[in-house]
Amino acid sequence: MDLSIYLNMMISAAWYLIPIYIFTVIIKSAWFKGILGEWQVNFWLHPFGPNTKNIPIVVLISLIMINKEEHHD
Repeated sequence: MDLSIYLNMMISAAWYLIPIYIFTVIIKSAWFKGILGEWQVNFWLHPFGPNTKNIPIVVLISLIMINKEEHHD
């Protein structure tokens, strides 16, 4: 009994599952999330000039500190 016929049928029916699995593993990885995050920062800060990569974090931290000091009840 030749099982290669059944193996070929299974592979031809489910060939698309392997690329979907690889794509899902890459998207869920920390490496991809870091790359995507860097791209988003560069994309949204591009209109403000090329030297603004580190400014928003400092500005956001200082704004959070100012807001916490103002809203003490």
